[in-house]
Amino acid sequence: MDDQIDSLEISLTSTGPGWLVIADAMQTGWSVTVNGVSGALVHADHALVGVAVPKGLSVVTLVYEPPGLGAGVAVSVTSLLMLLLLAWAASRNRVPGQLS
Repeated sequence: MDDQIDSLEISLTSTGPGWLVIADAMQTGWSVTVNGVSGALVHADHALVGVAVPKGLSVVTLVYEPPGLGAGVAVSVTSLLMLLLLAWAASRNRVPGQLS
């Protein structure tokens, strides 16, 4: 098992098809793959998360990507570029010898 802040990887062997129940609440932003194939997260036992697993050896990987991460990065990069452009324009419009 490899448990990180934004991901979890679990290797398991089952004697038949079943469910892996993870002691964490269902939250937006998590995705799961089972043996490299996208899977579905389902509510389990009223407060936990379940993932269907096939018979045999499986590697279950859960990855968290915060909703809005892409939009937040885009807004931040755009803001930084605009700030740099404004600073550059202000430096080009300054009269030599003028104190500001």
